[in-house]
Amino acid sequence: MVSWKSLSPIFADVIISPWNLLIGGLIAQNLSFGNAVVATIVGNFILSLLILVYGGLGWRARVDTSKLIEPVFGYKGAIVFLGSILALGQIGWFGVIVTIGGESLSSLMGVSRIVGISIYACLMVFMASMKLHQMALVKLFIVVSSISLIGYLLFGTLIDNSVYSIIQLHVVSQEKSLFWGVGVAVASLISFTSVTPDFMSQARSQSDVLITTIIGVFLPLSFMSILGILLFSNQSELSIDLILSASAFPIFMGHLFNVITNTDAAIAAYTPGLRLTRIFGITHIEGIVISSLIGLLLATIGIVDKLEIWLGFLAAIYPTIIGLTLATYFVQQRFCSTNSAQDFDYTMISIVAVGGLGYFLFDLHLLILTSILFSFVLGILIQCLRCIRKTNNRRVISE
Repeated sequence: MVSWKSLSPIFADVIISPWNLLIGGLIAQNLSFGNAVVATIVGNFILSLLILVYGGLGWRARVDTSKLIEPVFGYKGAIVFLGSILALGQIGWFGVIVTIGGESLSSLMGVSRIVGISIYACLMVFMASMKLHQMALVKLFIVVSSISLIGYLLFGTLIDNSVYSIIQLHVVSQEKSLFWGVGVAVASLISFTSVTPDFMSQARSQSDVLITTIIGVFLPLSFMSILGILLFSNQSELSIDLILSASAFPIFMGHLFNVITNTDAAIAAYTPGLRLTRIFGITHIEGIVISSLIGLLLATIGIVDKLEIWLGFLAAIYPTIIGLTLATYFVQQRFCSTNSAQDFDYTMISIVAVGGLGYFLFDLHLLILTSILFSFVLGILIQCLRCIRKTNNRRVISE
């Protein structure tokens, strides 16, 4: 068991990364400065609350995510179905992160954008294939370079413009709703939220879960989002490469920091590689290569330019999984165990599939709330019906 002092840096390391600046930038390009800040803070609060409640299930049950969702989707359903979804979420972020690092690498090497992204993806495959103790060195590089890059970008921006001038110059041609911005903020880490029980299951106490959520999630996430709003307030494109090129500091150092910082992509290839290994029975290296190739394809077709669409997909799928898991746990704790011996719970899997259709029916700001509430209520009804049926079967057998 570990305390918040060990858990908080792990969560913060995921959040303090250049890709998170793009989330604040996306919100800034569609909302006034004040509304953008309010939307990120409210969205980050909702996201932190989800992590506290859902991730806290790991601490209460003392199991990781895979074990936690077995009663929901069945034994094989948890491995194959959810494993595929979790892998896809990480593969998508691999595409986003290698785009950011690859653009800086292309500037350093003087090659085209596609070539830079491809080379960077290959480097990440090599890094993801390392042993865990070797990847610990990568983690150290990520932390140091992330802090350096953030300081570089912030100082480079403020040396040319004060915060006041940035706010005054911020103009949005067609502003979206405040609730849209909240939805974007929540969707940004909803895929990571779905695996937080893996970490929270190791927490020593409930207070450690709470403190980790505040220090490791809410505070750094709010900082990164607001920094992203400042950096991209007057930018037409979501590109850290363009900000570095416009900086008053030596461009070489900024791009170098960015290349090192985005080695986080290696972790985004490592974890789906493990899940593909369990699903298809292939080696971990093969899983990493397949994951990276799919991620590279997403990068080359411009997943960063379609960031809102990608967040919409995450907002349609992951909240439904979280809602069903919370409902199952609630019924099991309050009424009866509904564990089934079936390998696949097709009813629950179908609900997630139908929930995915919400992407085509709802705006982003309604999608997450609708998905969670719909799946939670429906999950409780299904599990309660199973409880009643189980109780009736016992009575028939006893008679």
